[in-house]
Amino acid sequence: MIGMGSAGWQAGGLRTRLPTIEPAPTIDPEAILQAEINRYVKKGYRVTSQTARSAQLVKPKKFSIIWAMVWLLLVVLPFVIYLIYYTAKRDQQLYLTVDEQGKITMAFAIAS
Repeated sequence: MIGMGSAGWQAGGLRTRLPTIEPAPTIDPEAILQAEINRYVKKGYRVTSQTARSAQLVKPKKFSIIWAMVWLLLVVLPFVIYLIYYTAKRDQQLYLTVDEQGKITMAFAIAS
């Protein structure tokens, strides 16, 4: 016998199996949309407006104290330390003189 799939030979002739056609499942777009909305609501979104076929959702921003502390330590704190250093630092003065033979004398001083 050559491959007949689900059909085969019988004594009375060829046995055939007719394909069964199942009805297409009913699609409910509103239920599909609602399931998707529920999925996003669980992730922290809020529904701001909704119709039968559309929805608008918003995820509110959240303040992260951890990131605030990281940026404070990495950016703000070094800046404040530099401002303190800069305020405490004094101007430097240089006093140059030249004598009759052309010899230069230097004197450094810190301004008060």
